[in-house]
Amino acid sequence: MNNSFGKFCTLIWINIKEAFTENKKLLLISVLLFLVSAILACVFVSSIDSGMGMVIHGLKKQLATGQIKLTYDSIFLSNFKVTLMMYFVGILFGIITAVLMILNGMIIGYVLGKGPFLVVLLYILPHGILEFPALIFSCTAGFTLFKFINRFIKNIRNPDNDYINHHYINTPGFSYNKDDKLSFKTRVSISYHQNNRILVQSLTILIVAIILLLIAAYIEVYITPGLAKHLVATYHLQ
Repeated sequence: MNNSFGKFCTLIWINIKEAFTENKKLLLISVLLFLVSAILACVFVSSIDSGMGMVIHGLKKQLATGQIKLTYDSIFLSNFKVTLMMYFVGILFGIITAVLMILNGMIIGYVLGKGPFLVVLLYILPHGILEFPALIFSCTAGFTLFKFINRFIKNIRNPDNDYINHHYINTPGFSYNKDDKLSFKTRVSISYHQNNRILVQSLTILIVAIILLLIAAYIEVYITPGLAKHLVATYHLQ
């Protein structure tokens, strides 16, 4: 029983590691989008004050009227919706996914820039340690989804002869050479089998992001407020 569970955990870890390793460039792009947008918004806060100020004002109004509640369910579901949105809009060339990542980075950078910096940081950092990576992973998952769709369509239009010969050459009743015309159904099937690993990787990264959000929401509701208040009072931060 223990050996089976250990093997299962090892398999899960291998799949997670593979998902991030094989998409490390997309992960790096996601990190850069988040960091650059956050830093620029923090540094040039006055330049974006009119636009971002309206966004923050709207959020405060929703909080005051009860449309947004600082409960575990509310916070998690709100972040969960953003995560799913960033993932599924990845089908649109990853452009909207990138825009959403930039907007999230700008909001965080703007809030930090408006300050007081240390106080705001204390109210963000405890749960942000997990929430920020979750946002970045959501972006990476969306990009990876587009990577799958792009290659899937590409291999439907232009079947990979080497892949077909290597994986289907011994399939009973299947014969193929590069001059053969495959049916559309066959090309779809072959392309999916060739690229479905990328789809699984995108879902793996997404699931990791969701798990981080589950933990981050708990920290945000039950740990961050008390911890931040204590540190602000102890060190007389303003």
